[in-house]
Amino acid sequence: GAVYERGAIKLLDDISRAYGERLGEVNRAAVDKVVSTVNRQLDFFGLKVARAHCPADGQFYYGIVNMRNDELAKKGTSLSEAQQAYFQRIKDHLIEKQKNQEGDSITWLEAENLRVELASHLKLSMDEADRTLETLVEQMWLHKGAPDGDEDDLVLGPRSILQLQYAAA
Repeated sequence: GAVYERGAIKLLDDISRAYGERLGEVNRAAVDKVVSTVNRQLDFFGLKVARAHCPADGQFYYGIVNMRNDELAKKGTSLSEAQQAYFQRIKDHLIEKQKNQEGDSITWLEAENLRVELASHLKLSMDEADRTLETLVEQMWLHKGAPDGDEDDLVLGPRSILQLQYAAA
């Protein structure tokens, strides 16, 4: 439930919250065993429960990763085609900045302005771009608040980190 609904969960607090009780210190070996069992079942569907570190907040997250980049995967989202293209542009921009050692964050306004770079049939208004950014933060694709920047700066969120980690594999 919790991973599917929110896209990713923090290793300690959210796992205990997901199961309705405080677990205290989470036994990493036990969690890994459960994840391994679940992954054997998900493999057929091209999915995997994976773990990644999010530098923006220092937390470890588990999330479901799509191992197949197919058309079906693109339809399994609440985002429109224009919103997906917009997010891809933001993600590409953040990755490019990291590669060029220009930092790993962008301002909210900078992200909003990337909407004008979309193809003409995928245009978003400023309001639509703003709502899309809010959704991407809520769904943990983006993280608001860069470690070395302003609290309104955007960086890649846990779900993006997880998906990128396995897209390269």
